Amino acid sequence: ALAEAGEADAAGARYVELAGRAGLAPEYADLARLQAVRLGAGDPAMLDGLADGSGPYRLLALELRAARRVEAGDAAAAHADLNTILNDEGATNGLRQRALVLLLASGGTFESEETDASSGS
Repeated sequence: ALAEAGEADAAGARYVELAGRAGLAPEYADLARLQAVRLGAGDPAMLDGLADGSGPYRLLALELRAARRVEAGDAAAAHADLNTILNDEGATNGLRQRALVLLLASGGTFESEETDASSGS
């Protein structure tokens, strides 16, 4: 509600607080970390554990981390994250489309894992 009311900073701070709350179920803490970074309140490094893990928000964390990396000028790392999304069978069509748009707009190319495997690399 705070973010919708134009108070993104306050909303982000609440998400950071929530993510650190003892006893909160891990999936809710992960969601709070994702939202905090999305709103610009959390350290983008908060996404690393989510993006590199196997939890339910992994692909969304990869997408957000890629966007933050593009903003920071680290296109190569962003492209790696985006290609991970594009090659993941669990990615929705909408997520794949957003990842492909960001990949191409930031000067990247799609690297299919199937192509890599069939070429022997």
